[in-house]
Amino acid sequence: MPASVTLNDAGDILYVRLSDGDVKETREFGDHRLVDFDAGGEVIGAEFIGLDDGVDLRGLPDHCRLHDALLSAALPGLRFMADHAPDQQ
Repeated sequence: MPASVTLNDAGDILYVRLSDGDVKETREFGDHRLVDFDAGGEVIGAEFIGLDDGVDLRGLPDHCRLHDALLSAALPGLRFMADHAPDQQ
């Protein structure tokens, strides 16, 4: 499944879906970042709440794939912070 990015109508909640599968566990990474995992511990997706300061990918598991999904979504005006340059995997 190709990654998908969904922005809610109010523009303040973003969900990045990396793969199909059932969510077994959701972990919080700070107040506004949630990451969903499958039964094998692989990242299914991530939710970002309150986008006024942009999307902070720093320190998240699978941040490279999340970064690539956001780049390919090309959402106008979306800012994000990442641990790596786009060509690093």
